[in-house]
Amino acid sequence: MKRKGIISIVVVAIALVAVVTSATSALKSSDNKVVVHIRGNVKNVTYNGHLQSAIGYTIETNSDRYTADDFVCYATDSVSATDAGTYKMGISSADFCNINPDFKNVEFVVVDGSITISDEE
Repeated sequence: MKRKGIISIVVVAIALVAVVTSATSALKSSDNKVVVHIRGNVKNVTYNGHLQSAIGYTIETNSDRYTADDFVCYATDSVSATDAGTYKMGISSADFCNINPDFKNVEFVVVDGSITISDEE
């Protein structure tokens, strides 16, 4: 009878290891689509004769596990100007690339940033 109890414990332990391993693998890799919304910062300023800039972007994703550390941006995420007018950063979805192999299906939706310098008041 002691042998049956020991065998049962070993079988249960093996089953628990299999469940934990399966759950861990599921958490590491995802085939679900991740959508990353990137919005370039927008700045509206008045002409002052000096160089002025809009820098950076904000991100939102539909996954709590996908962060800014999971992708790279190959473009300059800033725009600077002195004269009155509107100037675009020039970022687009083609400038962003997923670098996390655990996410196989990532889409980047990008809204370009800009700076608008209005004439002196």
